[in-house]
Amino acid sequence: MKHDRILGSISCIRPTIVMIQKSLLTIILFITLYSHATAQVRTIELPDHIFLSAPQFVANEKHFGILDPSQKKFFLFDYESASLISKLDATDSFPGFKWNPIRAEFLENEVFFTNSMPWGVYISYDNKVTHVAGRHFKATGAYDFLNDSLYVGFYTERFEDPALKGVDRDGNIVIEFEEVPIRFPNLAYRSEERNHVLFLDDTIYLMTAFDNWLHTFSTDGHLLKSSELKIDGFRSPTRDKRRIEPGNMQAMMHEFIQVTRDRSSVAGFYALNSKEILIVSHAGYESNDKFVIISKFNVDTGNVDSKWTSRSTQPAFAQNDKVYFMDIESEPVIVRIVPMAEYWESLD
Repeated sequence: MKHDRILGSISCIRPTIVMIQKSLLTIILFITLYSHATAQVRTIELPDHIFLSAPQFVANEKHFGILDPSQKKFFLFDYESASLISKLDATDSFPGFKWNPIRAEFLENEVFFTNSMPWGVYISYDNKVTHVAGRHFKATGAYDFLNDSLYVGFYTERFEDPALKGVDRDGNIVIEFEEVPIRFPNLAYRSEERNHVLFLDDTIYLMTAFDNWLHTFSTDGHLLKSSELKIDGFRSPTRDKRRIEPGNMQAMMHEFIQVTRDRSSVAGFYALNSKEILIVSHAGYESNDKFVIISKFNVDTGNVDSKWTSRSTQPAFAQNDKVYFMDIESEPVIVRIVPMAEYWESLD
């Protein structure tokens, strides 16, 4: 009987041991998965001597950079090591040169800067001015490069119809584009910095400031498609801004505010990968303290997935299925790189 009791006790213990083993396995698996996910998030502390004011962030596969227009400097970093490579500053390039960088764009071995007269400046990674755009070149707030010497910009001129133009480094026309069917041309003209051009997978995409319509062009200038994107909660204006005679600034501002009040605008437009575009929209109105709309647009299916968030979780940049954030209030300045899948899940 004693032998039977011992066997019975062992048989009771075995399920308990198995349960403990399963629980331990679950905990180990959770820790492993959590550690793997956390390891995918990079937190980079910039050098202590770098202080920023209203910076702009850009990145490619090998580098990331930060332009601070107030300092007239571009800080160039190695992507893998996060080490500072150089500070691009064309102030003393040659006599009479006016260096007032407004926006930066990575090229193969250079950085292109939208500048305030001359309007285009190319600087190598080792801080040598390689080209200054000719007098025919005119910069715009919405552009992308098809290659290092082919600039496609969306131009909104006061007495001309809005148009896409493909130009070389000196502003000579290379590509003539078909007419862009813009719903709100006057708003686009007054909101140039919120218009967006993107080159992705041999296709050119255009979205204007206060509109959820996407216009798609081929690289030879043909309009392929114009379609409305179903961005959750995006409110377009009900009409375009009326033209106001130059000089009457008060009337112009009043009209702009009247048209755009409680209306949404496109704040960011990034190539997330070869098949998806990340669209960041400002709702223009609050909904449960969330007023930024993060959307993924699939270029093949045309599907749009959207989630709402607060401005504090709005990315500064996106590429290669990653989103980038900057905290310029911290000391030192912090850059965070987060996988898009993890960021998307966090928005639930």
